[in-house]
This record gives sequence, structure tokens and C-alpha cells, in this order.
Amino acid sequence: MGGDGDGGNIVSIFKRVMKQLTITGLAFASPYLIFKIVSVCVSVIAGLSHRARCNLGKRKKISGANVINITSISEFDEQLSNSEIVIADFYATWCTPCKTAAPMFAELSEYYSNVKFIKIDTDTVRELATRYKITSVPTFKIFENKSCIETIGGFNQKLILEILDNLGKKRELKEEDIKKKSKKTLKIK
Repeated sequence: MGGDGDGGNIVSIFKRVMKQLTITGLAFASPYLIFKIVSVCVSVIAGLSHRARCNLGKRKKISGANVINITSISEFDEQLSNSEIVIADFYATWCTPCKTAAPMFAELSEYYSNVKFIKIDTDTVRELATRYKITSVPTFKIFENKSCIETIGGFNQKLILEILDNLGKKRELKEEDIKKKSKKTLKIK
């Protein structure tokens, strides 16, 4: 814990906890209670620090993600016009579930090359949030040929995967139909 630079953070957190305890009047509580509160804070900090270290490797894998950040309505309309399938992540920078979903969304963008993945900050591009009646974040909208075919409130990775797989299967069927028609034509000749 102290060897990787967390010691300074723990000391500053301990000082903030003690200050808050003093403000709330708990600093005069039993030493055992103070010890327990500080122990829990240190455990939480150490756990978060460990999670942050574990996630570093995961972030490296998705650094080249194919996610486009949309900053205007015209940019959004252009992406919608230029792609058959688009999945839009309506998010906010202050939203914790949005932050949790972001790396997984980016990773999905690398697996589905036939799908355009875009992110829209609802605080920055409010007109789009209003246009698509976004009332909570994260909200995911899936578009096919410029029409919204699905809206998912919250990050439901399983449902998103299912929809994307179904769209992929639909696309494969279209290609297979074309191949079958061309083979039949060849057999007739």
C-alpha cells in the first residue's frame, strides 16, 4: 500500500476524515469508533487503488477504439447518413454509470466493424438529447438506415450484444441471399 504511492493519499484522506468527524461532532466519539471509521476509509481507498491498477491493462486494450465523439447536430446527422447501422451512447460526464459503460462501449466498437459507434454528451449537445427525448443517462439508441430501431435505458450490455448480433445476422442473410441468387443464375446458364 505504501510502496506504490498510496501513502500520501491515505494520509490526506485520513486528515479529511478527521476534519469531517470534528465538524459533525464525532471526533469526541470513542477511539474505537474513530478507528473503525478510518479503517473502513483506508480499506475503501486501498481497494479503489487496486481496482485502478487492475483496469490500467484493460484500458490499454481499448485505446484504439472506434468511437466518435459527437459535438454538433450536423456531425451527428452526417454520421447517421454515412452509416447503415449506428449505435449512439447518450451520456453525461458527471454520470457514474456512463463512466462505467464507456470502456465496454469502446471495446464493442472494435468487434463490430460494420457498426458506427458514437457518443453524445447530453450537456454539450442538448438539442440532440431533446430531439431524441433523452430523459436519463446513459441511454443507447440503435439506428438502422437513419431510423431509430431500439432504445435502451441504462447500460445493458447483454441486450446491446443481442441486438448487434441480430443486426449482423440480418446483414449476413442479405449477403447469403445475394450469393444464392447469383449461384442459381449461374446454374441456369
